[in-house]
Amino acid sequence: DVDQNVWVNPAVGLIYEPGSVFKVITYAAALDSGVITPDTMFEDKGRLKVGGRLIRNAERQAYGKVTAEQALAKSLNVVAARISLDMGPETFYRYVHQFGFSKPTEVDLNQEGHGIVKEPGNPQWSYSDLATNSFGQGISVTALQMINAVAAVANGGRLLQPQVAQGLILNGQVY
Repeated sequence: DVDQNVWVNPAVGLIYEPGSVFKVITYAAALDSGVITPDTMFEDKGRLKVGGRLIRNAERQAYGKVTAEQALAKSLNVVAARISLDMGPETFYRYVHQFGFSKPTEVDLNQEGHGIVKEPGNPQWSYSDLATNSFGQGISVTALQMINAVAAVANGGRLLQPQVAQGLILNGQVY
């Protein structure tokens, strides 16, 4: 008689909008694809209009001339959006998929979610999604997907399949 949702592990079964932590993925993709270097300069005016939507920094401030490294340290939405626009949808979403978003990690736990990534070809996608996805809005992930993707950045770009159990011992036999 128990609602089955009681048994869902929130780390793998529930999705959420990751917010600014997703900038790590955007910057990693831009660095790897050669779109930016840590020293690439940006003019942050505190706002950017994309596809009819106004993108702003969280503090609603403009920071002027900043490097990509400084923009990431300050967590500037406007610069993250500019970076994803400079990458373009094909490159940006290719990296999003390579980091494991929109599909299960295949961890050895039940009821894993897959997240939601709208992209070109989806009638609900708009050009402004490219900008807002860069700073983790309009995209949904599981906590495990986000942790695994950030771990891949720290691991030199190598995305691993997370595992809970190393093996199973049954009747003295290791599986």
